[in-house]
Amino acid sequence: MAAPCLAAFLPIRMEEAAGATERGPRKMGTNGRGTGGGECYLCSGEDARHSVLEGVGVARSVLQERGDDKTEFRVLILGVDKAGKTTLLEKLKSIYLKGEGLPHDRIGPTVGLNIGRIEDANVKLVFWDLGGQPGLRTIWEKYYDEAHAIVYVIDSASASTFEDAKSALEKVLRHEDLQEAPLLVFANKQDLPAAVTEEELDRHLHLKEFDERPYMFVAGSAYDGQGYIELATWKVDMKKVVQTSLS
Repeated sequence: MAAPCLAAFLPIRMEEAAGATERGPRKMGTNGRGTGGGECYLCSGEDARHSVLEGVGVARSVLQERGDDKTEFRVLILGVDKAGKTTLLEKLKSIYLKGEGLPHDRIGPTVGLNIGRIEDANVKLVFWDLGGQPGLRTIWEKYYDEAHAIVYVIDSASASTFEDAKSALEKVLRHEDLQEAPLLVFANKQDLPAAVTEEELDRHLHLKEFDERPYMFVAGSAYDGQGYIELATWKVDMKKVVQTSLS
């Protein structure tokens, strides 16, 4: 599987980097939803899946102009236990780090923290994957102040966990340190027969309540790679990042 473009995943304003507004077949809705297609909005046609280095290169040029070196962006991967957070992280690593991710049969429950890094010459993405068991969620907030964005993973094939997942997500979003942090909700395990549709899960979570926050909803599978184009082209608003990390 070719690595999708990371240009819009990086927490900077890609309109500045590209010198243009959004274009191409994938347009973003007001709540961050794509209205069709899966290509990066900086690309079109055959160029839609250009390499990760090309995507990061766009961001790198902006960072160099700002005088930043080795800028680090930190993304929390949260969700209740058994949602597939670590599988998601390892899949990202396998795509962008040429097979360095753990195979599925070696992934176990996270007790504490897993860290994943995707690094280019001047840009470093650091993913913090935190354990989702009830007793471990108290440590989540220790990482909020330094996080730039959130990926919240939900097991879309486990209806019995939806209420717990919703409650935990609401608590995360209420925290004062995350008020401006962009959010991506990843409805995982769409490869399973019991998985509910994106629309059903959206209604259950009442995602429209988050309209004041830049967010995107992606239905996919950390196991087989569904949704990775959408995840990698997640466009974040970045006001907080520009003000804190790039100032």
